Amino acid sequence: MIEYTDNDKLIVEKVTEIFSDDRTDGLISRIRAPLEMSYLETFSTKNSIRERKVVDGEFICVKWHRKARMDGMIERVEDTKESTITENFLDRKDYLEKRVIKFTPGGSMDLASIEEIT
Repeated sequence: MIEYTDNDKLIVEKVTEIFSDDRTDGLISRIRAPLEMSYLETFSTKNSIRERKVVDGEFICVKWHRKARMDGMIERVEDTKESTITENFLDRKDYLEKRVIKFTPGGSMDLASIEEIT
């Protein structure tokens, strides 16, 4: 389904794609917003990823199905504008719930800027 911003149907606001159940990668749907340069993909349990959102290549959020990863990670958010990577965990034996990594825009990472929350 395609949604437009104007009555002449010249400017695409949103494109929604729904996929069949027989896809081996488990992709259920993809919603693209060309004006925002973003997309959101949703996956079935055939894939360990539950949801992936990308905005202009500067904000990436990946969510996993519960128990899909051995390390307990359920979400990872990379935000290059804020220069952070945030990882959220669930049901870890060491009780780690969140890890926040702050890095410099030049690409180097200061190890002292890693914060773990239990």
